Amino acid sequence: MFTSLGVWATGLVVGFLTGISGMGGILIPPIMILLLGMDTHLAMGTSMTSFLPSSVVTVTMYTRHKLINKKTALPLSVAGVVCVFIGTELKALSSGALLNLLLAGLVIFVGCMVLRPATPRPEAASSTFSTRKAVIQLLVLGGVVGVLSGMTGAGGPVLSVPAMILLGYSPMTAIASGQVYVLLVCSAGSIGNILHDAVDLPLAALCGLGQVIGVWIGLRVAQRLCAETTKKIVAAVCVLSGISILIKTLADIW
Repeated sequence: MFTSLGVWATGLVVGFLTGISGMGGILIPPIMILLLGMDTHLAMGTSMTSFLPSSVVTVTMYTRHKLINKKTALPLSVAGVVCVFIGTELKALSSGALLNLLLAGLVIFVGCMVLRPATPRPEAASSTFSTRKAVIQLLVLGGVVGVLSGMTGAGGPVLSVPAMILLGYSPMTAIASGQVYVLLVCSAGSIGNILHDAVDLPLAALCGLGQVIGVWIGLRVAQRLCAETTKKIVAAVCVLSGISILIKTLADIW
């Protein structure tokens, strides 16, 4: 009962952070591991599946407003779907300690990236992004993030969005493509995790429901809050969570 309530509350809080800052999903695995005491493999698999309800809602919203650029979302997502299976296989073969160290490093990295000032470049003409070079860049990016997502249970946009902005895409194009990415990649990754018995479906559903509600609340509150302040809060939580996992894992090893 406590675990179920804790998982739902985790989804609610993380959904709220996502709603007000555009980030937060990467915090679910460390919270499940640190606060709820879940097994590392199970926490990461359950986390990935829990992203599905909110991603369905988000992609539907972006589609209705015609904000999704298929030329960027398609190659990014195709590579992610293929490579997330590699990630889930590597996760199944890896020890909990190794996965925790990887997750800790990733969460700390993301937290530090959030603290960096945003310096997006103006998006170039659409023809630029239809070239072979652009497709290859998106395929590589989607593949690398897909492997990391499969291994850690992170959704993916937390890495793909800033990377796409650095490549020259507009923030809206990057965010919309990231939402398609998380829906398709987490769907594929969930299949891989289920095959390895690394998903608690009832808990994933509870966490997913909490995220949907949290995102809805967060979006309403976001208009009244300073975006930079909320990003700093998310960054601080990421860094502290990563350091906590790192310390706990090293203590268990030694």
